Amino acid sequence: MNNYHKFKEHDKIMSRDLGEALDISEKDLRVIDDWFATYLERHSGTTTFDKGLAFENELKELHDIMFKQTSSRSHKYILPKLIKYHNISASGFLKSALVARLQVLLRDLISRYMNEINVSYSPSEFVLAIIYLRDNFTLSPNGELVENMLKINSKHKITAKSTREERQNIIANMLYIITREGYHHDIVCFKKILELITADDIKLMEQVKKIKDTQGCYFLTNLIFNTPLPSGELPEDFDLKREMIFWLDSPAGARPRQNWIDKMHVLKEKIGLLPLLSICDKIVENEHLKNYYFNEISYWGDNVCKRFIKSARWTKEYNHES
Repeated sequence: MNNYHKFKEHDKIMSRDLGEALDISEKDLRVIDDWFATYLERHSGTTTFDKGLAFENELKELHDIMFKQTSSRSHKYILPKLIKYHNISASGFLKSALVARLQVLLRDLISRYMNEINVSYSPSEFVLAIIYLRDNFTLSPNGELVENMLKINSKHKITAKSTREERQNIIANMLYIITREGYHHDIVCFKKILELITADDIKLMEQVKKIKDTQGCYFLTNLIFNTPLPSGELPEDFDLKREMIFWLDSPAGARPRQNWIDKMHVLKEKIGLLPLLSICDKIVENEHLKNYYFNEISYWGDNVCKRFIKSARWTKEYNHES
């Protein structure tokens, strides 16, 4: 069984559950699923750039036919499928060569459904979409899966309109997806999820404390969230550490800028100089994590880790001099 077949069979089960839960008609499901099956066939069959371009144009035409044949409610089903297929296409789990045009097609369609068609979800529907998206064979750092979920949430203010249970379900599932990614280019999405956590979300705070990875950025955020501070108790402890992570990720240039220094003073006042320096010491001790190795010789630089180390060094130097 090749990877195309593995993905298709896995997605068939997940899609059926999503379609039934969203109350999409059998007719619409059949038409939509046929288009995605054709996408996989064309993706697999792309052997030259010209073939990829021809398949892109064909899929655009077939999509427009599908769009006309299905109801507006089915858009709630199409968008998460586009997001999932974009992720798997970007991951290399399927064939990665010569298929860039088809991946761009999915990205453009995702933008169209979000912005032009303006697909919206109730909180309970959004929970269903996220449950569909959370289980994948692999998650690509370029697949924009969490990014797209956050865009939908922000555009329609879903968590703001949710019940406490719905909101916590949405956030917990996004955190779960974060833990399943391999290499991370940044922690932008992680910080956006952290901003959604409120004083009532003690279980989510505990979930954040368990997020750890061999990659430097998440190793260091885990270290920070699990380092005792004088405040000690949640949610105040979580709020301080969230504030610290945002600040540690913010240095720019060769020397500290005034806004960075001002924020350091604020944190020093809240946390105390010695606890702040202690955390900075621990960060600097992990400088070896600034490169993420895939094997003994191949690596990507971890720019988040490098920024944390820069902030930690600046803090130690500034407070030693003063």
